[in-house]
Formats: sequence, C-alpha cells, structure tokens
Amino acid sequence: MGLRGVPCFRAVTGDEKTNEIKAIPELLELLCLKGCVVTLDAMGAQKEIAEKIIDKEADYILQVKGNQETLLGDISLYFKEEMFPRPKKELEKGGWYWKETDFGHGRMEIREYYVENDVEWLRKNHSGWKGLKGIGACMATVTENGKTTTAVSYSIYSQEDMRAEEYGKSKRAHWGIGNSLHWVLDIGFREDDSRMQAGNAAENVNVLRHIGMNLLKQEKSCRMGIASKRKKCGYDQNYLYKVLSGLNTGIE
Repeated sequence: MGLRGVPCFRAVTGDEKTNEIKAIPELLELLCLKGCVVTLDAMGAQKEIAEKIIDKEADYILQVKGNQETLLGDISLYFKEEMFPRPKKELEKGGWYWKETDFGHGRMEIREYYVENDVEWLRKNHSGWKGLKGIGACMATVTENGKTTTAVSYSIYSQEDMRAEEYGKSKRAHWGIGNSLHWVLDIGFREDDSRMQAGNAAENVNVLRHIGMNLLKQEKSCRMGIASKRKKCGYDQNYLYKVLSGLNTGIE
C-alpha cells in the first residue's frame, strides 16, 4: 500500500512538511499493516518511520532523494559503477533487472528496474535503518513529441531477496495511487481549477471531494463517468438520493 494519496493522511497533518513527517508515524499507528508493503515518497524516508513500519510487521519501500544526501550518494554511486554497466541479460537471469514499456497518447515510457540485495556495506555506513535489506533503482526514459528524457530514482527496501519485477510492480502501484486519484479529482471535480485559499476552505472541500468521489464510485446502477454522474445528480433528485444512500452516517 502507498500512503501517497491516502485520504485519511490529511486528517492528522498540518500545512507544513515538517508536520507531515511527524504525522506519518501517527497514521501508521492507526492502520493494520501486517503483511503489507508500505511505499513512501522521499519525505517519508526517515529512520523513525522505517522502524515504525517494521514494528507493525510490514515491509517498506522508501524513495531516497536529497533529504538523505549521503545515503543517496552511496546508493547512486553503487548503481552507476556496479549495476548499470553490467549486461542486462545477466542481471535479468538473476532477478536483478526488469523492464516494462508503456505506450499511450503519443508517449512512450520505458522503465528499467534494478535491485541489489547484498547491502551489508550500506548497513555499516548507514546504521539505524531498521530492517534494511536492499536498494533499488528505476531508470525511466520518456519519448514524447520527438524528445527523449531520462530520469533515475532510488529507494531502500526491507523485503528480503526482492526481485526487480516485484520492486517495479510495487513502485508502479505507488505512482498509480496518486496519478489515478489526481486524474479523477481533476476530470470529475475540476480540482485543478479551484482557487480556494481562505482559512481551511481548501482542506475542507478536499475532504468533501473525496467523500463525493467514493459515493459516486460505489454507485453502480448508472454506467457513467464521475463527471457525468455528478451532472445527473444535479437534474435527477432520485438518483441523487440513491448516491447519498451509500453514505453510512451511523444514524438510525
């Protein structure tokens, strides 16, 4: 599971990034995580958060960026010198390399995933990361409108003997949470056009959007998109009541 895009995350956070870092362990404490793989962006790459996830009997994949500068430097140097130059067929046979390609809307994206499970050297240089079992890299090459760009991201993880395909699918699922949620909110609720800034208005309306999105998604009698269902609620009062009947208020 990825905490990116989890609606209840905002219930325990403030506006500042520092408050969000403090709030992540609080959120983890609320969730039943046993047997799950928790994926977090770089903001969540903190030793205390890794320890909390392991204590909850779960595994983690934590993206590493500039907020962990020396850790990022050691990981990126290792992949650049030890993994990227090696023959991909050799790495693939050992489960250390996996590749996937996506096409759509005139855009091609190739993602190449690498993992390394022999990281005793990293644990010695960076103690305190509870459960650290391996490191991963994703090299994403995007070709669009005749232009090609390449970006590389790195992570640490706690799952023992993780294969590159497992790593890649977990990373893909993490990105999918945010991407799909944002797309639905933008298309169905025009979230990107919102200019609310006063007080807690933006945060309060964000909660209402999530409630509305979930109610519309669970209403299956009408085969329409979220935006069309919203419109139907506006001119069909019976359908509006049907959608709202899915809201469990706990009131008899």
